[in-house]
Amino acid sequence: MGPPDHDIPGRGATLSRILKALRRRRGMRPIDVAIAMKMKPRSYEYFESGKARLNVDRVHQAAKILNADPYAMLAAIDIGSPAFALRTIENKMGTLWLMALLEFDATAQDEIARLAPAVLIASFTKMFDELLFLARERDASTEDWMSDKPLQTPPVEPDDDDRADDQAPDLPHENPGPKPSPDRDP
Repeated sequence: MGPPDHDIPGRGATLSRILKALRRRRGMRPIDVAIAMKMKPRSYEYFESGKARLNVDRVHQAAKILNADPYAMLAAIDIGSPAFALRTIENKMGTLWLMALLEFDATAQDEIARLAPAVLIASFTKMFDELLFLARERDASTEDWMSDKPLQTPPVEPDDDDRADDQAPDLPHENPGPKPSPDRDP
């Protein structure tokens, strides 16, 4: 298994979908991104269309402008899932994974070569299963917490204006009815 070929047809289309989705998520127009990347608008449009050769540096630059995860964007291209780039836009999963990988590489060094593919597959599967469990548990615990605490407004302490209103004489209502005459008993 070799490194991914960044000229495979379909990758440009995937990059295009990613860039457009991220730009829209951030509420930006193509011209806004072009200016921020210091590109001519037509050059940016060509880049965003996915017709240009994949330029990793430009992907990183676009990610910085869009406050996205460049490593998740690149992974999304390789796995053919523009949605992955959107799903990780806030938590920066791709960057975090690479930071952990960098730390593992520095610690394990040549011992990495002794890891069998079956061990790696089992370890990655276990890790992703655990992440999925944690994501679902968090959603469930949030929903449980919210359902246990109905939204109620806290009691409001009356201020001086409210107290003054309480002490004001009652004003007649709009249709008070007939007044008893002074010489009649009620």
